[in-house]
Amino acid sequence: MWEELYHRHYPELLRYAAAACKNSAEAEDVTQEVFLKALQNAAVFQDLGPSQRRAWLYRSLKNLLCDRYRRTRLEAAYLEDREDYQKLKEQYDNICSLMVDITIVDIHLSNEEYTDLEAVTYYQDLLNERVDVMIPKITALEVGEEQAVIQESLQTLLSNDVAIYLQKMIEGLRSGNSASIESALTWRDKAFSSFEALRGDMANFARRVKMDYQSIENWSLNGAVLEKDGTAQLKQE
Repeated sequence: MWEELYHRHYPELLRYAAAACKNSAEAEDVTQEVFLKALQNAAVFQDLGPSQRRAWLYRSLKNLLCDRYRRTRLEAAYLEDREDYQKLKEQYDNICSLMVDITIVDIHLSNEEYTDLEAVTYYQDLLNERVDVMIPKITALEVGEEQAVIQESLQTLLSNDVAIYLQKMIEGLRSGNSASIESALTWRDKAFSSFEALRGDMANFARRVKMDYQSIENWSLNGAVLEKDGTAQLKQE
């Protein structure tokens, strides 16, 4: 029975599979799998009439093709997500570096190791040469709809919180306006709060695409600051 069944139906099943598959090898594999499933269900299969057997084979083939299609789509989506992660992670790392450099200036200014004029110069450089350069790069990224939420968080952190903090610090230090500096510090708190939320989102994204999420979760701003500038420690009052 099995040999006759194979010779009678294999060619037509193969043609059907070939029309749905990307290549002949895949079509042959899935068609062979249909007959393997028939053997595994021999007890049920032997009770069927000829037309029922043919219908069973086609139904099995269609189910296998659907399963393969779903797997292929999931694999493609997974690979696209990993590509998106790499794009966003590069910009996220740049922001980490920026937050470290801002903190270093903040500490030296607070310790009175930088004059107001020196701090203005550093803040201005960070704004013009880092923030203003990074924002267009993030805006230009092409990522999936789900990852666009993180992309928007990157943009908002830079263009709103960080940029406003730097602008207000520059304005306050130049003019000696304490109210402007107080306002700047409020924006600084907001910026670092937003950064922590972003860090959580990036760690979750890394976990989802099976990348190194622990390095994101374990990253420490204070540790990164001291690694870059061992003298950047707030003095005890």
